[in-house]
Amino acid sequence: MNTNWFPCQTVVLMLFNDAEMQSFQDIKDSTGIEDKELRRTLQSLACGKVRILNKIPRGREVEDDDLFEYNNKFTDKRNRVKSCTILDSQSHYEA
Repeated sequence: MNTNWFPCQTVVLMLFNDAEMQSFQDIKDSTGIEDKELRRTLQSLACGKVRILNKIPRGREVEDDDLFEYNNKFTDKRNRVKSCTILDSQSHYEA
């Protein structure tokens, strides 16, 4: 299966090789990813159409006390899995 991951997504997913469940704070401490970027990354992995991670409790926003676990039931019929990043609502394009 081919994947189309962004670097932060890859770093976060690698943590689940060593632990089945991780808290938001554990992931933040282990990766050193800036808070805002980490929340967007976790949203893309746990709250979108492609849910590689399960978020506990379920919801659209990533909170400080959320837990994440690898979704053992994840499958995809396609050969390539795409996981999009969540756009920052305050992003602006310069002309």
